[in-house]
Amino acid sequence: MKAQLLPLPRISRWSGGQTAEIALWPPEGSYQRRDFLWRLSSATVECESSVFTSLPDYNRIIALLGGELALDVENAGHIVLRPGEPYRFDGGVRVESRGCAVDFNLMLRKGRCEGEVRPLHEGEISLERRPGFAHSAHLLYAADPVMARWDDGGCIVPAGGCLRLSAGQDSRGRFYAEPRGRAMLADIWY
Repeated sequence: MKAQLLPLPRISRWSGGQTAEIALWPPEGSYQRRDFLWRLSSATVECESSVFTSLPDYNRIIALLGGELALDVENAGHIVLRPGEPYRFDGGVRVESRGCAVDFNLMLRKGRCEGEVRPLHEGEISLERRPGFAHSAHLLYAADPVMARWDDGGCIVPAGGCLRLSAGQDSRGRFYAEPRGRAMLADIWY
């Protein structure tokens, strides 16, 4: 298995708070130009009410890391996010949020990639390739520090840090995690 600790995220301001761009693929892609395949970020929502940016070419998965956040989602109604529980929606629908929070957000180009988000709990985690996709990325995001170990190594992922894991040539990989608080795992196939 291969593992790479990514550089600390780039922080940018938006009308309702700030966003930490954890990872974006391909590396030469740009969120501003909307020419990326997938993007992983964490946003701090500092205003009580905001409207999500419309991203009609993307599917989104959002999970709450802290605070309280309720969404009014076009065609889906009122959704109250619970800590660590991912909510999947079409990036092109109108979404209004209420509450102040910190979220974890995965954006996936429609028809070109798939992904899942899950809270990271202590124990062994399996990483798998998905048929029909040539590549996979498994990103462990540590809102609080996480100890990660695998067959030939290990490291502490600092708060705000991200570890990219790859099963390599094998179709599966395994690692062991010991989160010391909030942590999420994003599995992406492209």
